[in-house]
Amino acid sequence: SGAHIALLGSTGGGDTLALVGYTDTVLATAPATAGVGYRLTSGGKEQGGIGTASSILYSDIGDWVIPNGNANLYEVRATLNSGAVSSGTTGSWLALSSTQTWTVTRSVVGTSTANLTIEIRLAGGPGTILDSATVDMTADVS
Repeated sequence: SGAHIALLGSTGGGDTLALVGYTDTVLATAPATAGVGYRLTSGGKEQGGIGTASSILYSDIGDWVIPNGNANLYEVRATLNSGAVSSGTTGSWLALSSTQTWTVTRSVVGTSTANLTIEIRLAGGPGTILDSATVDMTADVS
């Protein structure tokens, strides 16, 4: 189950950016592992998913860029506000010509979290932030 908040932005070049953001928690009982993930695909999809540390099943939240074929025109930066990601790059601009993924996983009893601000700009910046959203991921093993 995820909570989603829609933010709409226009690039002025005919594309519409529509980051939704993502909030989800996955619960597991030891010795199982818990995994939650968020990604922006090079095909223009925004996706969230839950599962295990090695197998997260993603589903579409929406289209982050319309039309989808223009994803390669943009870059994304994930800024870590709190917690830690298990995988994925934070603090740097990354090309959306490739799918960019961030995950939080947990394999021992306890809770791991990450709160991210996701920002999109035209590739090759510096440039104006065209859209942004918040991502909250929690992996809990009891």
